[in-house]
Amino acid sequence: MTQDFVHLRMHTEFSIKDGMLNPKKVVHKAIASGMKALAITDATAMFGDVIFYKAASAAGIKPILGADCSITNHYNRDDYLRLLFLARNHQGYLTLCDLLSRAWLTNQYKDRGEVDLDWITPEMADGLIVLSGFNTGAIGKAILNGSSSAAEQEARRLSQKFPHFFMELQRVGRPNDEMLVAESVKLAKKLGLPVVATQPIQFENPEDFEFHEARVAIADGFTLANKARPRIYTPQQYFRTKEEMCELFKDIPSAIENSVEIAKRCNVTIKLGKPQLPIFPTPDGMSLKDYMAQLAREGLDRRL
Repeated sequence: MTQDFVHLRMHTEFSIKDGMLNPKKVVHKAIASGMKALAITDATAMFGDVIFYKAASAAGIKPILGADCSITNHYNRDDYLRLLFLARNHQGYLTLCDLLSRAWLTNQYKDRGEVDLDWITPEMADGLIVLSGFNTGAIGKAILNGSSSAAEQEARRLSQKFPHFFMELQRVGRPNDEMLVAESVKLAKKLGLPVVATQPIQFENPEDFEFHEARVAIADGFTLANKARPRIYTPQQYFRTKEEMCELFKDIPSAIENSVEIAKRCNVTIKLGKPQLPIFPTPDGMSLKDYMAQLAREGLDRRL
């Protein structure tokens, strides 16, 4: 029998610069593959979460909400890092909303909002499941740069900061994927860290690759024929079935099993159909209704 597997990394059309998946339609792709849960993890954004949550819940698929976040690199701001955050519970979901809002409002660099890990308290960290980012995270980049000691230092730092931390493994045909998988597994074993297999999904089917490349080129201001255009995606970044993922990581079965374990731990319920307003502070014990009326009158006086 084929093992169960859950996709924990997926960029939809709401990722703005990359990703082509429709958050409603992709749910049916997961059902066809026999998956019981699915995550949406757009790039530093959660715009598609409610649409995805509604579609998944209606179809009987467990929705997992997260984000593929840009992380501030204090040593070299141009060489930004990434971590994948998944909301473990409602508090984790609120934490992720807060982090992304703060990133875009107070910590923009060039064209991205960056999360600063110094913002995250132990209470905030407990509501999140964190994946290492593979080749885009601090650990993976250190390994690719040939510094095993720096990779180990980063792995220790992140696993100490985040109690639900996993080393991420990917195989999508990039030149250094196999080396990075091997070194990541070796480091995880040394430090006693769990590993998890992810598929960095950007589009639905392999034949959609060229369309995705066109979208990315437009977003980056390049033509497809430009030899200087960055080429960071591969045709293998499509929505693989669970059978394909189990075959791809048959040599590391725990990486497949942990995708399901993570899905079991992510339990977020969103209240729909009613406005969700924040608790707003009012002066001198005034009711919110009276304070809003006062502010409205003051605003009208200013305009008149």
